[in-house]
Amino acid sequence: MSYQIKFTATSEQDLRDIGFHLFDESKSPDIALAYVARLRSCVKHLAAFPDSGSNPHDRFLIRLGYKFIPEGDYLTFYKVAESAQTVYIMAVLNGKTDYVRTLKKRL
Repeated sequence: MSYQIKFTATSEQDLRDIGFHLFDESKSPDIALAYVARLRSCVKHLAAFPDSGSNPHDRFLIRLGYKFIPEGDYLTFYKVAESAQTVYIMAVLNGKTDYVRTLKKRL
């Protein structure tokens, strides 16, 4: 059974911000675009295996149904809607930051 994968507006903005940050650091649009594409593609396997991500360390986020996938320095947070057979990509955040606080502020 295949699930749809949908990026929320917030996660799309996260990816844009990451791309702009990488461009500012590298001065290369190719590097920035390639890394954002890599972050987008790391979730493709969730269509077949929606529960394959890890649980966050924060109990509140676990209760809300959040899971995440690491890719490089970034964590892609998602929720699964079983009834809609959809995986919602909720956020893409740098794992070296206080991402729990950032997620909680967005709720």
